[in-house]
Amino acid sequence: RHYRCGDGASTWSDVYSFRSSPGVGPDVPFVFGVTADLGQTNFSNNTVSHLASNPDVQAILHPGDLSYADGDEPRWDSWGRMVQRLSSRMPWHVEAGNHEIDTILSPFLAYQSRFHMPYGDSPDKNLYYSFEVGPAHIQVLTNYFDYSKGSAQYEWALTDLHSVNRTHTPWVIVLVHAPCYTSNTVHETEGKPLLNEFEDHWYGKVAFVLAGHVHAYERSKVGVYKSQVDPRGPVYV
Repeated sequence: RHYRCGDGASTWSDVYSFRSSPGVGPDVPFVFGVTADLGQTNFSNNTVSHLASNPDVQAILHPGDLSYADGDEPRWDSWGRMVQRLSSRMPWHVEAGNHEIDTILSPFLAYQSRFHMPYGDSPDKNLYYSFEVGPAHIQVLTNYFDYSKGSAQYEWALTDLHSVNRTHTPWVIVLVHAPCYTSNTVHETEGKPLLNEFEDHWYGKVAFVLAGHVHAYERSKVGVYKSQVDPRGPVYV
């Protein structure tokens, strides 16, 4: 598919292209590129180049901390230009990290205004949502928005998990920002409150929990449940 952006009254963008979704199903292959805490340094640019160099990648999953604009709107623009080589031609699915909390204007204002994720009719828009592509059901949650029992995010997340048809989408993946399990002693407690609310609901259903925040790569060797090795628990990355 080809497209361009503009209003026709002044100017048009260049013509861009993308591939439409291959559909949903257990036998539909799909490749995600995953990054987090990207920012906009030379290392950030190298990461985007690395993702762009892989012809198999069909969409990006980004569990939090996008531009590090922290309320400086022009930095959102410069970040958008940096990732455009990818975001213009494939879905870039984002999640709100601590650097999306806009303390200058209002919480999440820039994040909510600049990205439109498949959140349906949720009044909280991009703060939590899910989608399906290939053999995967992706659920996106926010550590920095109310997820306590009875909250809108909590109730939505449980309803969404219970709606998953594992025959149709056998791979259930959850995105959060602060990791639920990590060996980094500085950050090890930040994801625990969310884990306490959802770990029982993930057990036996969720294959992977993807997080960012720590600026290092780590994953559990196999599934984990209640801090013990358990193959029915998710693998934490």
